[in-house]
Amino acid sequence: MQLISGGNTLRADPAGLAGGLYMVRLQAGNRVETKKLIIRKH
Repeated sequence: MQLISGGNTLRADPAGLAGGLYMVRLQAGNRVETKKLIIRKH
């Protein structure tokens, strides 16, 4: 997915994912960051 430069918002529906800890990789040009995403289900 290509986004324009500047601030962007991406919404995702975790309905198909099990609750738990996920690692999300974000890349912008040469910059790459990995963040933790916690999904809690009741």
